[in-house]
Amino acid sequence: MDDAEALREARARALGYSSTSFYRGEASGRLPDTYEGGGFFSRNPETARGFAERGGKAEPREFRLDLSRMFGHGTPVKAHQFEAILDAAAKHDPQLAANMMHLIELPPGKGPEWFRQWLKVQPNVELMAHADLRPLIMNSAAPERILKDAGYDSLYNGPDVRKLTGSGIRLNDAEFNPKRRSSINIKAGWLLPLTAGGLAYDAARSEAEAAGADRTEARTRGLTAGGVAAGTTAGAAYGMNRLARVISPVARGAMMIGGEVMAPFAAADAYDPTEEQLARDRNIAARRFPSWARLGAIEDAYQMSQVPERNPGRNPAVPR
Repeated sequence: MDDAEALREARARALGYSSTSFYRGEASGRLPDTYEGGGFFSRNPETARGFAERGGKAEPREFRLDLSRMFGHGTPVKAHQFEAILDAAAKHDPQLAANMMHLIELPPGKGPEWFRQWLKVQPNVELMAHADLRPLIMNSAAPERILKDAGYDSLYNGPDVRKLTGSGIRLNDAEFNPKRRSSINIKAGWLLPLTAGGLAYDAARSEAEAAGADRTEARTRGLTAGGVAAGTTAGAAYGMNRLARVISPVARGAMMIGGEVMAPFAAADAYDPTEEQLARDRNIAARRFPSWARLGAIEDAYQMSQVPERNPGRNPAVPR
């Protein structure tokens, strides 16, 4: 895995995307950039390939999914989850709500109202397996609407996953931009944040080397600052000089930036851009960064970009 790929993978993990690949072929032949209403995604590429071929494509597309809000697999249903589903069922299918209560063995003399109060007091108690609740929901009048109202956006379906909304779907080679985590665009491209990451890396590494740090320590500092800059999800922007000084979280094991937990990079040599890459990043920043963000080498690059190229065929003494 090269440097850029390692950083991209770290961003994907920090955003909650599963490391498992999923596949989807489009029988229509169209390749949408969004799946607003969700869709089916298979773990088996051969299953998806059949649909892709029907649409005139040789291969299905490969995806990564955020399954943190999936119903139907893994951990048991907790009290607060049961309550959310019960509330949604009462709204969309009262019979389902009644059937759900039949799954609960209440203490003698206690009724539904007592149970609802108990759910609020003990929100994390594990009540039952998903398998016990799933048949009731799937045979209800509005299963997907009920699950979405209860906070789920995915449904476990054996070898497949049914995404109920367009959120948490990315192409496998997407850049996983934290600033666009709420976007339903499956590409969710990366522009300014990635550049900021490279520049912060450069600033922190140079500062560390000037202070006498060895190469490994300098790269560790640069890596941390780059991860912070690229992964920042706060609404307020950070100056490059501030980003370059965020160093200590590498040793602590995690960092909290703008409310998002960003996983640390495991080794200092996970990312080490060449001087050519850094120069290119500086030029990008010079053209696109606001004035407050053009610091040090970035400001130098900006000033250089304002100097017109010399035209050998033009006489500088002749005004144009």
